[in-house]
Amino acid sequence: MKYTLNIESSYRSNIFRLTQNKYWAPCADVTVINEDDYCTTNRIDIVSQQRRNVKITIDSGNFEIHPEMGTELGNENQLHYEIYGFRQTYPTPPDENQLMDLLINGNDDVRNILILKTDGIFYLLQQHQILDYASNPEYVVQFEGFQASNGYVGSSINDNHIRNYVQNLFRIGIFHWVNHLKFKILHDQADIQIHPNDQVPEILALFDELHQIQTNWKPDY
Repeated sequence: MKYTLNIESSYRSNIFRLTQNKYWAPCADVTVINEDDYCTTNRIDIVSQQRRNVKITIDSGNFEIHPEMGTELGNENQLHYEIYGFRQTYPTPPDENQLMDLLINGNDDVRNILILKTDGIFYLLQQHQILDYASNPEYVVQFEGFQASNGYVGSSINDNHIRNYVQNLFRIGIFHWVNHLKFKILHDQADIQIHPNDQVPEILALFDELHQIQTNWKPDY
């Protein structure tokens, strides 16, 4: 995969991409790689560019990237990092059985964070394995963490409810997987539960969309 790095405002009225000469330039379409874009296959290169509390000027506009005091709602001059991933070949989609095996065999004595990576595999990571204040190009989506001893992982999972529980998590994961393939988005965030107002399609509709993506697949670069 190849990665590009953006800085964007909350409502996306300001979107800039890092260029090869390490300047930030307006980005009209985040789903394509332009000739002047900074682009790399190295995860560390992308992570190392993400510095906090940076003040910059772009086209006479003054911006802050990850300000130390936090962001102000509606302040479109405060920016955060977004990364985009581009593929040559259609990837194998995530597997529900792999997710179920992972959760059943997880250690409920520690706080777990469920991650779906770009290889299509779900992982349970601990907090110290997650990069603070940086987007990781290996992640498609990072779920809300499971607190220790809450019964969300391990043999304590109730067998009578595990299928619905896993299907719920899998559905969220596939939703973000589809968005990654369509819009190149990486390291998105997700709640554990689907709320009534969330616009997450049913799993069959998501797999229909995956089939269409696979049928019409073209290399991203």
